[in-house]
Amino acid sequence: MGWRWIDAEEFVDVDTLRSLDAKIEEGIRRVQAEHGVNDGIVGGTINRFFPSLPDLRLDKSRPALSDLQTLTLKLPTAYTTLHLDEGCIVTPTAEYFPELMKWVEGLPFEQFGRTFIVFDDTGAEEPIHRGPVPYQEFLWFRSNPRKNFFTYDESLESKSYLETHAAWFDQAAYHGCDPGTPGELEWSIRVDGVFTPALREYIAQRFDAWTDTQRGLVEYFEKARDLAPRFPELSFTPEEFKEMVDELK
Repeated sequence: MGWRWIDAEEFVDVDTLRSLDAKIEEGIRRVQAEHGVNDGIVGGTINRFFPSLPDLRLDKSRPALSDLQTLTLKLPTAYTTLHLDEGCIVTPTAEYFPELMKWVEGLPFEQFGRTFIVFDDTGAEEPIHRGPVPYQEFLWFRSNPRKNFFTYDESLESKSYLETHAAWFDQAAYHGCDPGTPGELEWSIRVDGVFTPALREYIAQRFDAWTDTQRGLVEYFEKARDLAPRFPELSFTPEEFKEMVDELK
């Protein structure tokens, strides 16, 4: 366990994930060869990576769009439903990753929504940023150890690297990844969903950044799924989201 992240390998078929490494790379390379990079957040098969809203980036002078690229396999129709199957659409890009999508179906989710791959082969970094909501149920994966992803403690100015193939981390914590090696493809995968009760309780018991009161609220997370009443500015469609990104360029 690291600073504000939790190893979730015991809940995941890691052996199969590792065995898919070559297939995932093949799928990314095929999409790269067949499609150009779209400079928005939706609409293209490959998109630039949008790390976070400007006020949630550690260095607010950094551009909203990074040089990392994303492949969305399951696209949410609104931010507030990104964890729901019925709130997302399987994209044509998913057809390049049939084995990965089958593996995702076996994850410890009661249902899953947004699914995407963040990748790079140019040596780009992921700007340090944090998420817009304090709690989200998702898992982060890598099929090989190449990507150096971390959570960041701004008070100590220190990084805690995710030394695992599967993890959950606190969205409220700053996080990012170090620059890769130019010419070497590296990637990570994120899947949002509804955790099984066992995984939810596992995280609640081990996440030492939570207070005792927060741990006691685990059973209420399910009731707080609809963020729209509390965070109306996050209830946007993909089209509205793209307009926001375009304004930040």
